[in-house]
Amino acid sequence: MSPANTPVQTNPFPGLRPFREDEEYLFFGRESQVDAMVDKLATTRFLAVVGYSGSGKSSLVNCGLRPALHGGLMTRAGTTWRIAQFRPGSDPIRALARALAQDRVLFRDYQAGGLTLAEIVDTTLRMSKLGLMDIYEQAKLGEGVNLLLVVDQFEELFRYRQLGAGQQENVSGVSEAAAAFVKLLLEAKAQTTYPIYVVLTMRSDFLGDCPQFPGLAEAINAGQYLVPRMTRDERRAAISGPVGVRGAEMAPVLLTRLVNDVGDNPDQLSILQHALNRTWAAWQKEDGVKGPLDLRHYEAIGTMAHALDQHAEQAYLELDTARKRQICEKVFKALTDKATDPRGVRRPTTMGTLCALTEATTAEVTEVIDVFRQPSRSFLMPPDGELLEAETVIDISHESLMRVWERLNRWADEEARSARMYRRLAETSILHREGNAALWRDPDLRMALRWRKQGKPNETWGKRYNPEFSNAMAFLRKSERWKFLKRTALSIVIASLVGTVGLKAGYKMYADYADAQTKVDEALHAAETEKQAAEAAQAAQEDAKEDLKATLEEIKVKLAQIGGEDKQELQKKIESVKQEVQAVEKRIEKVSSAPPTEALLASIDSPPAVAADQKAGKAPSPTKILSPEGENFLACANVSNLEPSSCEILHPGKVYLFARVVTLEMEETLELRWFDGTGKNFSSRPLKVKRSSRGYRTYTWKMLGAGKYTACLFDQSNRQVSSCLKFKVTTPPNPLMTS
Repeated sequence: MSPANTPVQTNPFPGLRPFREDEEYLFFGRESQVDAMVDKLATTRFLAVVGYSGSGKSSLVNCGLRPALHGGLMTRAGTTWRIAQFRPGSDPIRALARALAQDRVLFRDYQAGGLTLAEIVDTTLRMSKLGLMDIYEQAKLGEGVNLLLVVDQFEELFRYRQLGAGQQENVSGVSEAAAAFVKLLLEAKAQTTYPIYVVLTMRSDFLGDCPQFPGLAEAINAGQYLVPRMTRDERRAAISGPVGVRGAEMAPVLLTRLVNDVGDNPDQLSILQHALNRTWAAWQKEDGVKGPLDLRHYEAIGTMAHALDQHAEQAYLELDTARKRQICEKVFKALTDKATDPRGVRRPTTMGTLCALTEATTAEVTEVIDVFRQPSRSFLMPPDGELLEAETVIDISHESLMRVWERLNRWADEEARSARMYRRLAETSILHREGNAALWRDPDLRMALRWRKQGKPNETWGKRYNPEFSNAMAFLRKSERWKFLKRTALSIVIASLVGTVGLKAGYKMYADYADAQTKVDEALHAAETEKQAAEAAQAAQEDAKEDLKATLEEIKVKLAQIGGEDKQELQKKIESVKQEVQAVEKRIEKVSSAPPTEALLASIDSPPAVAADQKAGKAPSPTKILSPEGENFLACANVSNLEPSSCEILHPGKVYLFARVVTLEMEETLELRWFDGTGKNFSSRPLKVKRSSRGYRTYTWKMLGAGKYTACLFDQSNRQVSSCLKFKVTTPPNPLMTS
């Protein structure tokens, strides 16, 4: 069917994607520019089509230059052309090899033996900088057959150098693969033996990156064609021409409005083509191709100002489940790149990588992508109908979608912030491993933990920005545990003080438990928990000594104030005070000389059971405290996370709570609340938090009978500031307990 006889229902406007070569009959407004491009290519064999995003570079090559060459406009070259068009991506030589290996480019009906044709071409290209001439000679194309290499979106060489993990770089920071690729192109330009021509399209804002490759800037200067802005008449032709080809009409008022609306928008042509595509669709739906395309159809789709945003949002809202919308967000974040380039560029990604990034099946990702690559949209490439396999490259059809679709623009900014956080975390983890950086603390740690919770990064995502993902996450976990140890509101240790052996053994068991808590950072964790226990006991010892000294001073003041009473009564009081003084002095001496763990016991009253044993002339029984799982009781402290834990205490009576608070806030009174087995709060006790250079310390006790209990700490705002510790008190005999 000829273009003139094409049914009027077929939409003549491609939307965001570039025009294809077979759509030349719909391409208007650029005719005067083709001659200049052909002349420059004939002179230099190297043509760089440069322009801003949305200037129509790819369409101009597809529907202007290529048909002109086939039509013999380059007279001395003839009309026989083999064209290999590709985008460089992250492996430009491999992309070039695949394009050259396409059937009827260099070889026809090639029968593969051991290696595929693409592998043979790839190997030949990598052997030397003369690889293109070598493979052309092997093809034996005959006289008068020209080879045209079209490198579309050449700027990907600069964008992908930061994403090609593991690639070797030269002193200029350019990957060796990219440098070798450019050498292939420049050698093909320099030689005259074989009719090989090179055309590349590139965004003008990447021109400043070209001097990174020796000889590239000179070649571009000699063969540059800067795509001019379309004149008003050219825009009018680009709008009305395709409409006329389809046998339809456009109202003059709409044509004038469209020409005016293009204005100076940097994405003018892509947004114009999309608005025309949507206007045509609205006209078809409303009038059934009767009457002209009118202003009401254009306004119904939101005009050029909002048509693209509304259309993309409409596609997003067709995703009917939260799972699909989540996959959609991750897919588009993967396909846009503001992290490595703040200008915002596309980032083509294979289907397999998208599945790994989204942690979804191929079917799930395909279902989402299909919504955005319907023929009426073409937001994603490849076009509708092409099978999506693991190696299929998915891409956004045009950068303008990133800038105009508000949701995607917001996603791209979030992705860039997330990448910056991850890179910083990864770099710090390397420095920490080398001994040149400390673990993170607030506010950096708080932001990183929020980032991990919201973004849920995985290894595939992380390696796109920095290969140190595993080390970075391990570093973050270490920092998180450090925060719990050093800045959690409270670290609670519960012990039944049946004798001094109890607490002393408890601290040892606590250190043993912490040592086995996390095998990943075993040494660090064990050292820190032992240090915490020692500092806590030492701090309690100092507090106890100060309290006893204050008591002694009060007694001495009381002694000095006695007088005026009956001599016999006075003597009794003096003897009583002297005995009290002697008792306190003995306790001070005992506290000062005892190890820290024993000093804490010596500073407070003996539990009733110990006093009863002593009165009966018996030695105190050793403490028997085990968890139901058979672990030591100080697993109850559970300092590595906030999960509730439990323990079993063998003896009713006074249960002592020792707490170390290591916040940096003001002094305050916390409240310890005891709950019974039914969850009822049956007792509360204020704990005055004392401030010192080592943190806040306090201890208290509660007389408990046999039963199940829970202890939690709250601040003055009724906010829980510790993990709740679950335990139960039992009386002997208990078959679960051992001596």
